[in-house]
Amino acid sequence: MLIPSLKNAPLASNGSHVLAAWSDPSAAPVPMTSDQDLVINEEKTIDNLRAMANGWQYDVAWTAYNDQNAPRMHEVDSHARSLFLYGESAVANWAKYGLDPEWSQGEFAKAAAHNKTVVIPGGSEGMACQKADSIAQIILDFLKPSSSVVV
Repeated sequence: MLIPSLKNAPLASNGSHVLAAWSDPSAAPVPMTSDQDLVINEEKTIDNLRAMANGWQYDVAWTAYNDQNAPRMHEVDSHARSLFLYGESAVANWAKYGLDPEWSQGEFAKAAAHNKTVVIPGGSEGMACQKADSIAQIILDFLKPSSSVVV
């Protein structure tokens, strides 16, 4: 069970918990091909270790709120556009762990008619850092005035 194992994450006297944090693909640049990727992964690792004592609370809140995501997006959709960015590699990875990203994306698509969804080719969970320039351009394009007004 994910949350109990996160809640009681032990410190290892041999430091293997540090290597585990380094190797955790969550929010990591994948693959790590540059010095910048190493710096990004180091920051992710330090954040992971810093949150070791209480980071599990995020997962508890996430799972407790999960059933409310689509209805809340439907409310937001009544007065605003939304932009969802998915990393192609991240989505494939989620499916490997038994999650159903296609179902989730379908639920959001039904709830948010004024949504724009973009799948970033090769994007991992660390894509915001690795692909910052292309993501910034997508956001800039999204924020340009639109001829369609949501009423």
